[in-house]
Amino acid sequence: MSKEDSDQSIYWSKKLQIGHDKINQFAIDVYKLIENKNFKTLLDLGCGNGKDSLYFAAQGLDVTSVDISSRAFRSIRTENPNVKCLQEDIRKVDFPDNSFDVIYAHFSFHYFNDEDTEEIFKNAYRMLAPNGLLFVRCISTNNALYGKGIKVGENMYDFKHVRHFFDTNYMEQMLKSTGFLVERSEEVVYEEGIHTAHVIEGVGKK
Repeated sequence: MSKEDSDQSIYWSKKLQIGHDKINQFAIDVYKLIENKNFKTLLDLGCGNGKDSLYFAAQGLDVTSVDISSRAFRSIRTENPNVKCLQEDIRKVDFPDNSFDVIYAHFSFHYFNDEDTEEIFKNAYRMLAPNGLLFVRCISTNNALYGKGIKVGENMYDFKHVRHFFDTNYMEQMLKSTGFLVERSEEVVYEEGIHTAHVIEGVGKK
């Protein structure tokens, strides 16, 4: 692991210590969309606290979880040792072609420059089985955090850590340019505690 990867791993391990354990509504919504399909395998790219991975596994899916921090894997391995875990930067994940029916990415694609982001989408397309689905949720340019901190690129700001803010056009562009059929690119607004969150949700089909 490089020094950059090690630093990122330490940062996210500390962040996960203060994270919440609630299953994301996005995960529940995703499962509703796939439960009647003959999908068996799911890759959780950037699994965070691991709760979404465990939720999908509880629904009977064969789940593989990837995160740069190993902290999430402790609860996953305790609660469901059948979930496969890989500590890796999502930019470097290299499963064989056509490995997964579903790839799920909740707040894990919005930390990188355009080139890296496109490569992540392209790699997701490669790893998906034919007719497989990619579900992505990223922070929106309409989010209250937009513009805070130091600008480090187009729609990118470093405030505690780097965030790359998406809009619907950017999500659609990333999906289309990497081969996906765009099934959805939409801004969603929801309440998160005392805050209102603005996010972009994308669905791409191989």
